[in-house]
Amino acid sequence: MTDRIDTRVSRLLGVRYPIIQAPMGWIARAQLASAVSNAGGLGIIETSSGELDAVRDEIGKMRDFTDRPFGVNIDSSSSAIRRSSTSSSPRA
Repeated sequence: MTDRIDTRVSRLLGVRYPIIQAPMGWIARAQLASAVSNAGGLGIIETSSGELDAVRDEIGKMRDFTDRPFGVNIDSSSSAIRRSSTSSSPRA
């Protein structure tokens, strides 16, 4: 029995299994996403709140809960995140 399913996706993402958790709005927080990552898939936290501080908190929790790869679903239509990311970076 193998402890890994070797596919192009699993190699690319650095996971044991080619399973990617859907970033379900308001549900896919660090607790769920870290469980998926710890089980060998790619856990993804969602950011539908658009609140940058909440997103940072969830990323911090993910780093506390797992040392495995994970993803962050960024909603590019969120004005709060867009505003925060552009205001903190220097403009050329």
